[in-house]
Amino acid sequence: MLTLPFIRLSLYTSLFAQLNHALQVGRFTVMAGGGGTGKSRLLRQFVLTELTSAEFDQVAGVRLSRPKKPDTGRFTSTVTLDLFTKLLTDLRLLFAVPRSEERDLLRDKLQQDPHRRRYSDDRWHDLSFSVADAMKKVRCFIIDDAQYIDEITLWRIVELWETCNRQFAVVLCGSQATNVSIEEFTQRLIGTVTPVQNSVTDMLSVPTMSISAFRNELLDHWLNGLDAKRAKGLAEGKGKATFDTDAWLATTGNWDRITTLTSEFKVELDRQNRHPRLITEEMAERIFLRRRTILKTFDSKSTGSASRPQVNQEPAGTNSPPPPEEATTPPGASEETPAAGGVIGEEDV
Repeated sequence: MLTLPFIRLSLYTSLFAQLNHALQVGRFTVMAGGGGTGKSRLLRQFVLTELTSAEFDQVAGVRLSRPKKPDTGRFTSTVTLDLFTKLLTDLRLLFAVPRSEERDLLRDKLQQDPHRRRYSDDRWHDLSFSVADAMKKVRCFIIDDAQYIDEITLWRIVELWETCNRQFAVVLCGSQATNVSIEEFTQRLIGTVTPVQNSVTDMLSVPTMSISAFRNELLDHWLNGLDAKRAKGLAEGKGKATFDTDAWLATTGNWDRITTLTSEFKVELDRQNRHPRLITEEMAERIFLRRRTILKTFDSKSTGSASRPQVNQEPAGTNSPPPPEEATTPPGASEETPAAGGVIGEEDV
């Protein structure tokens, strides 16, 4: 499947600025948007090219997985162990391989490796000590797919944050339903974890790409990514307008659908023995018809069915462990907690 290079739409400019502001504050930031709005893509590009402060050069990142068998032990849940083991993998890689797209691919491969070392609840202290020691040089911790997080995991993150003297910012990025506001999403996400409630300074909402941005900013980059041109009948006048509209209807600005559409055109174009490659009217009609049929089938199956919960399926506080009676402080870390400051901001994609 062909993945397009990052396309810097104008709507991302303010989001990057807001993220930089949030990191300067150094507390918790919640970022959310619907599926396919490009949140993960934007975060990855932000870390690679948009950080404005050299002190944030070291950024740790984890993408959570939906737990197959949710379970809670004395110190952790399934989500906690998933997050911290992936974090430890990333931290060990962080100082060995320079920040790059190749590093991200290697990190993802290692974090998903079924043979990687597993920790259990009774080995929690070993895991937490190792993570805390490595986090001392990190200034930002990004958690993607944070809608899967639970309260016991948030408490463990708070412990890590305080153990490291709150020296790193935390970005919680997750998917939200279209009828849920960023404020409601944030409230559901953090539940009753008071330290996070008191430390969220930015709530950043990632909008869906508009049709004007799709037509005026994305399509030319899309064609360049395919290394193709439109046939004359699709490049001007009514034919161009029809092509633009059909491409929009096939994707509605959803990055997942854009990636799929890109791959389908690439397959067709790869069969051509010419340069520049040419998107013909017949090719476009065939692909757009196939995409519309698939989307229509998908939408009809989705109608009336319950969508998966977007954040903390349980109401805030339900089946959540109480805050730890005593925070565990890794060796060499200060037990003093600086007074909390306060600032407000926002952002994503």
